[in-house]
Amino acid sequence: MIAGVVPAALEAIMQTAPPSATIYLASDNALLAHDTALQLRQAGYTVQMFPHIAALAAAVKHATPAAVLIEMAAPDGAALAACRDGCDRRFPIVWIAARDSFDVRLASARAGADAC
Repeated sequence: MIAGVVPAALEAIMQTAPPSATIYLASDNALLAHDTALQLRQAGYTVQMFPHIAALAAAVKHATPAAVLIEMAAPDGAALAACRDGCDRRFPIVWIAARDSFDVRLASARAGADAC
């Protein structure tokens, strides 16, 4: 297991993104993002990091990732929707929040995340 990434999130990524695939990572915590990216790279993935979802959404319009991993406190439904707008191919969006609460999971699912 990749430390720092919850098992359900890892399973969602592994089901659709084989090692060497590109994963987009958006995080509002630079240290957590660095740690997660390092661990994903050690597992064989290529990781592109973004400081916020808007930057990630802009990048998706140019190249579709195998998966998107978002580490942020609160889901942003409009920004998540923008990640998928105009994409020919569907890709999983996995939301990881520091808080493990039903409210965060429900908000993530409503915002369009495939796993939380």
